[in-house]
Amino acid sequence: MISIEEDKLKDFNYSGKTEWLEANGLGGYASSTIANCHSRRYHGLLVAATQIPTGRTVLVSKLDETIVVGDKHIELGANDYNGVIVPQGYQYLKSFTKELYPQWTYQADGITIRKSML
Repeated sequence: MISIEEDKLKDFNYSGKTEWLEANGLGGYASSTIANCHSRRYHGLLVAATQIPTGRTVLVSKLDETIVVGDKHIELGANDYNGVIVPQGYQYLKSFTKELYPQWTYQADGITIRKSML
């Protein structure tokens, strides 16, 4: 089991560069960084092997979650625009684990959300 310490998760130099990969055994996969900030051309939530062995197509690139409470919006995503990270959702990361599949736990304003990639 892989488990990353909370202080490393909140450090974008670490969480924005450390990658995870979940393969389906058929040539397709999902991958990104722990901060869910894509740093490679073929990062994506659904990358299909359309022409085995080398043809890959990103079908679903990413989803950026937002917690909405009344008029307040807490964005959990992260995107790198030439060194400017917007939004900075990695700051809400409480834990990242990977046993059978990757799981993130976010905590913001007393709200805890767990996200899994299956």
